[in-house]
Amino acid sequence: MTYIKDRIAAGILLIVAVSVFVISGQLPFKSMIFPRMIVVVMGLCAVLMFLRTVSFSAGKAPAAASDPKLKEPFFRNGLNFLITFAALIVYTVAIGYLGYFVSTVILIIALSLALGFRDIKMLGASTVAFVALVYVVFILTFERPLPHGMFY
Repeated sequence: MTYIKDRIAAGILLIVAVSVFVISGQLPFKSMIFPRMIVVVMGLCAVLMFLRTVSFSAGKAPAAASDPKLKEPFFRNGLNFLITFAALIVYTVAIGYLGYFVSTVILIIALSLALGFRDIKMLGASTVAFVALVYVVFILTFERPLPHGMFY
C-alpha cells in the first residue's frame, strides 16, 4: 500500500490521456495530431509510473522502493506551492487580456524571481528560448494562432 498514491495518480493521468485522445477525435485531422501526440506520451508515462510500483519478482520490492525521495513530504515548501498556484491562476486570466506571449514572459520572470531564482542572464536566455520555441512550433510549424491580447 506504500505506492497507492502513485498508482492513483497514474490511473488518473491515464484516464485523462485516454479521454483527451478520444475527445480530440472530433477535431479536424490537422488539429488533432498535436494533442494526440502529447496524450500518447502522457499515457505511456502514466503506464510507466504505474509499472514502477509493481514488483515482477516474488519477494522483491518494486523499483519505486529504491527511490530515495520516497519518504519526502508531498509539499516540501507549501509557500512555494501557493505562489505557483496563484501565479498560474493569474496567468490563465492574463492570457485573455495581454496575449499568450506577453503573459508567458511575465509568468516565467515573475515566478522565477518569486521562487528565488536570481541568475538574470540564465533567466533571460531561457525565457527568450522558450518563447521562441513556442513561436516556431505553434505559429510557424503548425500554423496555429495563440491567444492575442492588448500587446500581441
